[in-house]
Amino acid sequence: MSTLNVLIVPDPRLRQKAEAVGAVTPEIQQLMDNMLETMDIEDGAGLAAVQVGVMKRVITIDLGDKHHDSKYPRPLCIADPVITHKSAETVENLEGCLSIPAQDVPVTRSKAIRLKYLNRENEPCDLEADGWMAICIQHEVDHLDGILTIDYVSPLKRRMFIERAQKEYRKRQLKAQEQ
Repeated sequence: MSTLNVLIVPDPRLRQKAEAVGAVTPEIQQLMDNMLETMDIEDGAGLAAVQVGVMKRVITIDLGDKHHDSKYPRPLCIADPVITHKSAETVENLEGCLSIPAQDVPVTRSKAIRLKYLNRENEPCDLEADGWMAICIQHEVDHLDGILTIDYVSPLKRRMFIERAQKEYRKRQLKAQEQ
């Protein structure tokens, strides 16, 4: 396994729509493994392949011990996700994003969803999710469609989030160079 570089806003690749994989091949499984390792190192709960510059409909999720619910696989590796239902009931949360570092953005999402996808073994799966899992899945599927959390706020706030993300990115780069 190896870690991948996470793209930071305003990288234009984050706005691209990902392509379906069709089948989970050994290469896609390796991508999933690398994404999980990257998520772990970056302390993230979810990661979309688009965020690491791979334009494939692949996401990985691990909510960690604090938010994990035993009714969900852990980690969750998803290819070609399709949200087939979103509840009318919504919830607003502050969402963090590895591509918008050190910031939480207020986003309103459906409280529960149904999802069809291929798992790591290329098996078709159906999943009903609520709570943090539903929020995380919606967040990552948004990435696959070129949508970021900052798209849910006003243009002025969006610009502020981007500027702060770039400042945090430069700070991390300097720190890495010093080591």
